[in-house]
Amino acid sequence: MIEEVKSFRTPDGKFFASKQEAMIHMHRKAYLERAEAFAAAKNLEGASKTRAINIIADYCAFEELEEEREAA
Repeated sequence: MIEEVKSFRTPDGKFFASKQEAMIHMHRKAYLERAEAFAAAKNLEGASKTRAINIIADYCAFEELEEEREAA
């Protein structure tokens, strides 16, 4: 059986299963610098640092999009 699958492509060519994931990806760059500063202040290293930076940036982008959605 062939099934149609809807996906979302961002301007940088990445594909996502949901529009929300694609929007978070596009907005997260704005938060990377602050997330990296936080990780450095906490002396995080290696995988813990990478994980923290990614989670923080994704969360901040998520919150920004939720606030925009609620304001609309």
